[in-house]
Amino acid sequence: MMLWRRLAVLLVSLAIGISVPIGLTETSVTGDTTVARAANTDYSGTLGTCTWQLTADGKTLTIDGGSGGILPEGGPGEGGGSKDGIIQQAIGKQLQLKGAIFDIAKLRNLETVNLTGKIKTGKSAERLFADFPSVSNQEVMLNGLENLDTSDTTNMAGMFNDTQFKSLDLSKFNTKSVTDMSDMFTNSWFLTTLDLSSFDTENVTNMARMFSTCPGIQALDLSSLNTGKVTDMSGMFLEDSSLQVLNLSSFNTENVTTMWEMFAGLSGLNQSNSLVLGDEFDTHNVTNMRQMFSGAGMPALNLEKFDTSNVTDMSSTFSGMHNLTQIDVSKLNTSKVILMDDMFSNEDNLASIKFGGKFDSSHVQSMSGMFSDTKKFPNCQIKCNTGQ
Repeated sequence: MMLWRRLAVLLVSLAIGISVPIGLTETSVTGDTTVARAANTDYSGTLGTCTWQLTADGKTLTIDGGSGGILPEGGPGEGGGSKDGIIQQAIGKQLQLKGAIFDIAKLRNLETVNLTGKIKTGKSAERLFADFPSVSNQEVMLNGLENLDTSDTTNMAGMFNDTQFKSLDLSKFNTKSVTDMSDMFTNSWFLTTLDLSSFDTENVTNMARMFSTCPGIQALDLSSLNTGKVTDMSGMFLEDSSLQVLNLSSFNTENVTTMWEMFAGLSGLNQSNSLVLGDEFDTHNVTNMRQMFSGAGMPALNLEKFDTSNVTDMSSTFSGMHNLTQIDVSKLNTSKVILMDDMFSNEDNLASIKFGGKFDSSHVQSMSGMFSDTKKFPNCQIKCNTGQ
């Protein structure tokens, strides 16, 4: 009877893609789920046309492409919004482990991920490596990215979203065909540096939240990025609170239409020259500046060259800028703005606001809380320049 049970386990395991050692000490079969409980036993299976192997303790995952393997296509996850990344989903389904070894099934014990052999990504690498956080909140090493061929990939959205990788060697990444880099490094909790000098972004149109919530990064060199085709930069640096300097002097934003939350939460930019915008930082096509600088640390903003003639939403644009002492919005054209809710709200030190003749509120539908919780208001000096 025991022999038949083991044979049944072996057949079911092969059917779902798990390699089960012959020397299992205990197995159980329930419906279509096979749970293997064998001490010091590695798990293995397939991932696209690659193979994977996970150590028994769940700490080391090796993905091998052999002479040429292709990873599964990326995507938004199950149901269009799953937290799980593509690799995590695929391996988790094969493991189908329950109970005490649930963390292994969810790859929550990982300490090291190794990519070996020749590995290729498909057209989409969306959320491919997403959601690799350790249950013990420790750094995870990702080795072998130089073995990854991304030359066919057009979508890298969320590729490393919500991970605890300590570092990423992207020097061999081929990004020439990529159009979407939204959320690519969002919630990269343990990254301290990011070298993008090899990135070719000439075809990228979406950089929304690309670097959002990377609390360990203090500096970003983005001088090599070509942003000429980008239309969406919403939340691009959202909540990167450790950034000390952000130099965007090379950014061409002539095609950008939304900058919602672009610099929101950058509390570390607390010097007057912390944010550098170049001559090609063009806002003439932008329609949404909602919360653009909300919670940022800059004590001053130079808005003289900002073209806001097409902006419709400026709600909370400057809210919560606690180091801001004065602001000159006299050059802003607000003739199309319909929302100014909380625009200057929650300011601790704002003592002077200068308005100009172009600051037109004739189409505004809501100004709710425009100056709410601004501690020096109504004593705040409001200067109105109704001339030029």
